[in-house]
Order: sequence, then structure tokens, then C-alpha cells
Amino acid sequence: MAPDLFGDVDAFPALALDIAGRPRIVPLDRLLRRFLRRPEADATPFACVYLDPFSSRSTSQMAALWDAIALTDVESEVVKALQIISTDIQAVSVVGSDERGSRARTAIARSTAHSSPVPLRSFGDGVNRLFGIILSLCNARNGVLLVDEIENGLHYSVQTEIWRTIFRLASTLNVQVFATSHSWDCVRAFQQAASESPQDGALVRLTRRENRVIATQFTEQELTLVTRDQIEVR
Repeated sequence: MAPDLFGDVDAFPALALDIAGRPRIVPLDRLLRRFLRRPEADATPFACVYLDPFSSRSTSQMAALWDAIALTDVESEVVKALQIISTDIQAVSVVGSDERGSRARTAIARSTAHSSPVPLRSFGDGVNRLFGIILSLCNARNGVLLVDEIENGLHYSVQTEIWRTIFRLASTLNVQVFATSHSWDCVRAFQQAASESPQDGALVRLTRRENRVIATQFTEQELTLVTRDQIEVR
């Protein structure tokens, strides 16, 4: 019997596939290397960004994502998204250096509530989680964004507006977003935003039966009934 990677403390992000009845585990980093490989000199790289539930706590990862979009047309989108949670945020930047002995890189924000810039950490987990999500989405332009437990750290009251932002940016930047969640509030917020968007959205429920993972897809119309009647789909 294949090992249960879902309970492994040393687990890694991967896709569990069933090919002709034979289970196979494909690490996401292997897929990333394959997507980014340039088979031809004029081929366009395919962006694939993965955000785990705690990636926003990694200063080095967030700094690298920020560097990729700083001073571009999407930098303002990051600030606009953060204002969903903290309306006083006016600007964001990443300061410090990666060199040993120097001040570690950290995100700071200019706010109407403070006389000088303050660490973004001081705004709480929700702002920092959203910072990671929007940064990742902007870095996935013309590609794919994978977000694990997307609701992590986000209060239910702001999730609908966050989904609206994700739908809008995904359409503008041509990004296909795959997000996992165990939260009913997140499912309901997704349905509300999806019903207002001309872009396609679908809910897929994954259930384990013996050694197989069964996928059940709900269209936007079915999802409306699911949330209206509070049918369990998590």
C-alpha cells in the first residue's frame, strides 16, 4: 500500500494522480521546473506560483515576490487589496538586505494611523496573508496560482471582497487560480463573488475512498443551491 503522504510530517506539496489504476505522487517543484523549461528560444515561460498556508510568514519569499512586481503596473493593486482589511494603508515597500550582517528584509507600510512607516507585521495575520496572496497572484501573470488553505488568517467578513479582487485580477492578468479550503465561510464567500463575475468559477470536492481520491465538481449554478440550502461540500 502506498504511504499516506497527507499525514507525513515531512510531507511536500504534490499532486496525487491515479494513472490507469496506478497511484503516482508528482512533486509540485518538478512540475514547476517542467513548465518553466524553454523548449524553444522564443518560447514564453509559464508562470506557476504556489503559496502554502504559512508562506506569508517567510520574509525571504515575500521579498522575492515583491521585487518581481515593484514599480510595475500591478504594485498599486497590492495596496488596494490590503485596504480591504486596513483602509489606512497608503503604500507598501520591502526594506533591508539579504547580505549577512545586514538588517533582514522586511515589509513596511505607510499608514494614516502612524507618523512614520511601520512593519507590515503590526497589521496582523490577515493583512500579511492577503499580502502573500495578492503578491503571488501578480507574480503568476499568464500562468497558474496554487493556494493552499486560502482562508487561513482571513476573517470571514472580508472574504467575499477578497474573492472579488481575486476574480478581477485573475481576469486582468490571465491567471488560473486553484485554491483549497476547509471553511464553509470561504465556500460561501466564493459563491457570492463568483455569481457576480463573468469569469468561470467552479467548486471541486475531493473525497478519499480507500486508495482513491474522487473529485466532484459543482458549477456556479449548483454552488448557488449548495450555499442556499447549506449542503455540506467541504
